[in-house]
Amino acid sequence: MKLSDRRKAQLVRIAQYAAVYLLLTCLAYVIVYPLFGRIMYSFMTEADLNDDAVHLFTKHFTLDNYRQAIEYMNYGAGLAKSVASLAFYSLLQVGSATVIAYGLARFRFPGRNLLFIITILTLIIPPQILSTPLYFQFRFFNLFGLLGDGVSLLNTPLPLALLCMTGLGLKSGLLIFMLRQYFQGFPKELEEAASIDGAGPIRTFWQVALPSARTMLVTVFLFSLVWQWTDDFYLSVFEPTEDYLQVIITKVYDMVKATTAGTGTIDVIGQSLINNAALLLFIAPLLVVFLFGQRYFIESVERSGIVG
Repeated sequence: MKLSDRRKAQLVRIAQYAAVYLLLTCLAYVIVYPLFGRIMYSFMTEADLNDDAVHLFTKHFTLDNYRQAIEYMNYGAGLAKSVASLAFYSLLQVGSATVIAYGLARFRFPGRNLLFIITILTLIIPPQILSTPLYFQFRFFNLFGLLGDGVSLLNTPLPLALLCMTGLGLKSGLLIFMLRQYFQGFPKELEEAASIDGAGPIRTFWQVALPSARTMLVTVFLFSLVWQWTDDFYLSVFEPTEDYLQVIITKVYDMVKATTAGTGTIDVIGQSLINNAALLLFIAPLLVVFLFGQRYFIESVERSGIVG
């Protein structure tokens, strides 16, 4: 039976779709399976882990691992402070990145391209390299020599706030790049119309450019919040307080170990179950952010022209 050209084209298209969906399914399995496994293990008891018949689905469902993890982490207070503080830092970072990106995209001045290249190069510099000079800078902070021998800003929110305000925050270079890509595609006619109406550069930026970049601003804010959430390096260097979940999560296993060591026995399995539940509690806010913010991620990538 000879197939028509139209039928052949339909079969080829079906085969292409099937191959794409198969590939995406395999990738989704590789990405989702470890998370799914952790979620299932977090509801298990030690008896389930010692039972060869139990693999992913528990026989003895329990929330005790989460209850103990919440107690060890002081989860409520730590979550509230982490969300409030890191959201504030992210807002500062997005504000500075937006101003810098708009200036690089819409204004012509000598050294503009060199400055942008330097901004991108900051992405390949590990923060550990800058930690020592930044530590001493904030340990003996002196604003243009006006503060005498300087004052210490360590153990306060000021170091992280100043880094975010000046475009030196965590991965600020990538935020600047994303916003610059968007503003470069911003219609010049809108700026010209605002100029004819008597608006200056600042008013044009505030009343014309910013409202149109709402989706991109939400996206870079979510990116910044996620990066701030998963980073414990800057917090441990400049604000090493026990109130942040980012600091507490690194010590849960040791806290559980110290508690069980007092009984004369070391319960390695119980420690791992509680630590597993603590990790899931730590990433739960990020999953919520992704569920509510995925639409902005897709729209921003389409509008900015970022590919690859």
